[in-house]
Amino acid sequence: SSSGSSSTSSSSSGTGSAAKLAAKLGMPSRLLIGTNQQSKLDPIAIWQGLGLKPDIYDQYLSTLAWPSWNILSGILSAAKAVKAVPSLVLYQFSGNIAILNTASQMTTYWANYKQLLQALAANGVPTLVNIEPDGFGFMEQINQNAAAVPAQVTLNADCSTLPNTAVGYGQCIIAMRNNDNFIPGTHIR
Repeated sequence: SSSGSSSTSSSSSGTGSAAKLAAKLGMPSRLLIGTNQQSKLDPIAIWQGLGLKPDIYDQYLSTLAWPSWNILSGILSAAKAVKAVPSLVLYQFSGNIAILNTASQMTTYWANYKQLLQALAANGVPTLVNIEPDGFGFMEQINQNAAAVPAQVTLNADCSTLPNTAVGYGQCIIAMRNNDNFIPGTHIR
């Protein structure tokens, strides 16, 4: 734009879908920049040392064991301390797509996901959650027809009427997110 500010070709006035999402997150209508902690270094301290502030603080919740690490409250607190949007990458499959159709592991998976939703509801701050970023690609490698990829869905009482397929898995993720018992009033679409 002529003012030198950031804009997109679809919405220079800040009314497009990205601007609407930013508003729901309580952020300015511009490109949001984030940081991710994947080492022992503190990325927020590095940003602050440069005189900068991240808009988004991103952290992986990997493997089925992540709840035992007691890190979720620390991630949410770190984001809050710098007024960044918390962003969580749920990566419980960790490249092992066989988990999707293993009853014992999916029982843990669904319990972890429910725990995450409840913690986010209690936190009361809009949070971005990226669900299994590689998982859907792995499912597609099994079969490009998601309705033909087996998954343990109905063992989750919150999704007992959905199909035991990758389609049902995706529907269950959304259904649980939309359940007002978990995240009242913070649905981000």
